Amino acid sequence: MSSRSSTPSSPAPRWATPATEGRDHFAGKVDVVARALGFGGPGFRGLMPHQYQMIAVGTETGEDGLPAYRQVVIEEPRQQGKSVGTLSLMIARARDVPGTMISYSAQTRLAGRRRFLDVWWPRIRRSPLRKLIDVRKGYGSEAFVFRNGSMIMLASGTEASDHGDTLHLGVIDEAWSQRDGTIDS
Repeated sequence: MSSRSSTPSSPAPRWATPATEGRDHFAGKVDVVARALGFGGPGFRGLMPHQYQMIAVGTETGEDGLPAYRQVVIEEPRQQGKSVGTLSLMIARARDVPGTMISYSAQTRLAGRRRFLDVWWPRIRRSPLRKLIDVRKGYGSEAFVFRNGSMIMLASGTEASDHGDTLHLGVIDEAWSQRDGTIDS
């Protein structure tokens, strides 16, 4: 895992899956996107050290180039940067891997729609990434559509499913709030 220097106020995590020596990961690209989106704080731009570590481990690839982990679970307290890491990861993957289909689910479809259109889209629109991404705002078809054919779409937690798209990345925000294992895109 590539390491970044952390500030004295950013101690190493007490519990974390250790990085596998020599494996490639996607954290550097995610950090570039976080910087482009204007994320950061006093004295730094981009991902915080703990975000970088989690994304580095969670996006490790094997020698065959495939993801080392089929499922990654991140549990983090409120207001610690989950949305920063989530949005930056999804955009980095969609931008750098043409044709990637990504599904994002929040506590409810309405909460996800608000996050998509009222929080994330204005940030994207103000960034240099704007030239790569269009937004689809129609209710039920909300998505960030990339010029390279990738798409980040909003999923809902209903039992009626279209089962149409093959997903390359699924993100379930606030998974504890889902009634069951049903997430539709």
